[in-house]
Amino acid sequence: MKKLNENLPLGASDSYSIYTVNPSGGDLKLLISESDKWMNSPVWSPDGKMIAYFTAGKNAPNAKFMNIYNLENGVAKVAGEVPVAGSSIDLAWSPDSKRIAFNDREGKVIKVMKINDGTIEDIQTNLADDVSIFHLDWSPDGKQFVFGGEKGGITEFWYMEDFLPLIKK
Repeated sequence: MKKLNENLPLGASDSYSIYTVNPSGGDLKLLISESDKWMNSPVWSPDGKMIAYFTAGKNAPNAKFMNIYNLENGVAKVAGEVPVAGSSIDLAWSPDSKRIAFNDREGKVIKVMKINDGTIEDIQTNLADDVSIFHLDWSPDGKQFVFGGEKGGITEFWYMEDFLPLIKK
């Protein structure tokens, strides 16, 4: 993410954008630019074909959305409305690139959005009230979540398994 006007402090720019650059260097390539929305937490899909990111309206801060940018066709779409969005919320793609997990602001629930229809499932962590989730991610097989947790100023490592419903055949 890059501000278009580097002389303004973070958050004061008139426009937010997402660029790519070749790892060996070269010019920036503009992918997305938003002038009426804040953009947060961009993250690549595991297959490298999409970027997920949050937007929130500058003039309508209660309107928060999960967005998907498709690098193959250059189209950005809203995957669905979300209850929270911001730089303190982690996004994590499932290994199959079909779902995105994110933590809520209080850090007690992991939310999982299906990108094909925007539905959100809440995964209860049953963490104590004074534990907050950060750095959320999926295991490579998609059967566990791993995240950091902070409790009373002490950082802990957590993982969750058996949170997905059984699929009956």
